Amino acid sequence: MATPQNQVMATMTKVLKKNQCSEIKGTVSSSSVYHDNLAAWGHGGHRKGHRCGPRPTYAPSPEEEYGDLFKRMYELCDGQGWGDPFSYARSREIHMANQLGHTIAKDYAGSDAFDAEGNAVEYKSTISEKGIKATYNGISVQPSWLKQEAYLRTEKIGKYQWHYFARYQDGQIQEIWKMSGDKVLELLLPKLKKQYESKNKRKDPRLGTSLTSKEITKYAEKIIL
Repeated sequence: MATPQNQVMATMTKVLKKNQCSEIKGTVSSSSVYHDNLAAWGHGGHRKGHRCGPRPTYAPSPEEEYGDLFKRMYELCDGQGWGDPFSYARSREIHMANQLGHTIAKDYAGSDAFDAEGNAVEYKSTISEKGIKATYNGISVQPSWLKQEAYLRTEKIGKYQWHYFARYQDGQIQEIWKMSGDKVLELLLPKLKKQYESKNKRKDPRLGTSLTSKEITKYAEKIIL
């Protein structure tokens, strides 16, 4: 079975014969397969004054292009010290921080980023077509509600002065909102307490709830980017 590399080489050979040119310069595709084959042919570029026909073209497959972009995204984030963009929702956190002028947090646990004043901030994002919302889940359960509320205020939700909520569509932010940690707590505590005191058994014992679109649009500040 012909490999993609062999297919590329065969195509390049046909193009070279057709245009009677034995030299190739530059790249015409983002495909790593094409780049590798340029090196394999050993072309160092056109000689001064050399003329030839059209350069060979190679259209990468969606799989190849995705692989190139995946690798490039990781290399870019690694070089900037932003961490692994493919860990949980890290890629959106990095994007939101850059759009808001914030500094992305180095650690994955704790705050997502820091604003211009150095305040720790929390990011929530959604791709819901029904509107903005923010989900808070995976909250550890404490021995009593008194301890649970203290945990929520000092170590979880209330720890962050500002919470930002973004809705994405087609890879772009469609809307973004800002709400204080105190207001988030005010809205979520009654919901979490009800869930904490519920006798219903859940497969995941951890707590989780959401801010609705109505709550966000009523109590949060819309950010214009």
